Formats: sequence, structure tokens, C-alpha cells
Amino acid sequence: MEATLRAIDISSIEHEPSYYVASSRRPHFHLPSCKWADFFLNSPNLREFSSHEEAVDAGLKPCKTCCA
Repeated sequence: MEATLRAIDISSIEHEPSYYVASSRRPHFHLPSCKWADFFLNSPNLREFSSHEEAVDAGLKPCKTCCA
């Protein structure tokens, strides 16, 4: 019996970012690298979430720009 090896396309593996950010004054959450997150990353209004699900459970919507 001959073993067959397949290459794995790493780009096809979904990887959830380690955290998400939001402003306590806005209804959307973002990836930290999102252009909209730059406006509040150093603000006292910053909120951090450890998962997509946690941010959604907090009542926030994903950003349509960064596809959080």
C-alpha cells in the first residue's frame, strides 16, 4: 500500500484573531488592525473582547469594513 501525502493550503484555514475591539460609544466591533479602530484604540472608551461570539453577545455588530 502506497501512502499519499497532500499539501495543506494554509490560506484556507480560518484563523480567529486573538481579540476584537470596540468603542463603548458605537454599535460595531472591529479587528484591531481596522482603520476605524484607530479612532479609539488609545481612548478610555476602548472595549476588548476575546472572541467574536463574546462581542456579539454584548450586543455589538461586526464591522463591514474589516469583516470582524
